[in-house]
Amino acid sequence: MKEKRNGHFWQMILLLSLMGSLIIQAWVVVPILAQESSEESSYDSIESVSEMSESFTSEEDPLSEDSETSEESTSMMDETPIQDFSAYAPYIHYINYRYQTNNQKAETMEVIMEYTPDNNGIFQIAVFANKQVSAHVLQIRSTGLYELATFDQYSDVKDLRYSPEASDADESLIMPSDLTVGKSFKMGGKENGRRKILAPVSELTIGNHQTFSDVICIQEEKTVAGQVQTQNYYYAAGVGLIYVEQVDSQGHSNPVLQITSTQGKLN
Repeated sequence: MKEKRNGHFWQMILLLSLMGSLIIQAWVVVPILAQESSEESSYDSIESVSEMSESFTSEEDPLSEDSETSEESTSMMDETPIQDFSAYAPYIHYINYRYQTNNQKAETMEVIMEYTPDNNGIFQIAVFANKQVSAHVLQIRSTGLYELATFDQYSDVKDLRYSPEASDADESLIMPSDLTVGKSFKMGGKENGRRKILAPVSELTIGNHQTFSDVICIQEEKTVAGQVQTQNYYYAAGVGLIYVEQVDSQGHSNPVLQITSTQGKLN
């Protein structure tokens, strides 16, 4: 009887030991699973830029900082309308854009996404240039990218997407959804210019290092102080605005703005 009791005693000890081990494993594993579930739900809750369900990563893509630009090829591409114009739209693919202005002081311009697009595609950016800050409210629509309002005196971060200035009919068309070559359109709003879709560029090199492929060009003409000014804006797929050049009456071009770096990829 004594041996049987001892046997039962050690069986109970072994059983309790196994149960304790299982309890400890569950205590360790459950919080990890809960944390992973929380991280996934937090990423799922971030809005998109192109599909209103974007996730943010803080990758940095340094680009060339040289000032020279060369076109590797200007061969004609398919002239049918590009279906997804938002691939070329400016300021929606990264949280931060940095540009070099090609003036005598060689100053920089920085663009920051402050408020991502809401369910109606309205978003807000801040532009830092010439020691001044301005805020711009834009909207992605099925017909193109529009600027709804500009705030030149901007010091404190504030959501202006639903302000009266951004809700009136005074708006400018920045990029149409129809990117057929030869199509022209009035910008409207406070902008008195007219824009035209030029032939796409298969490759565009900024400086001597960074080459962009799949680039579209939009030419803008506006009258300033009685003089017609012409500028070409280059937009790369998946990046947005990468280069701006001034074109004189003789067809000679001079760089005005070029991208140097981006940060915070929006997928």
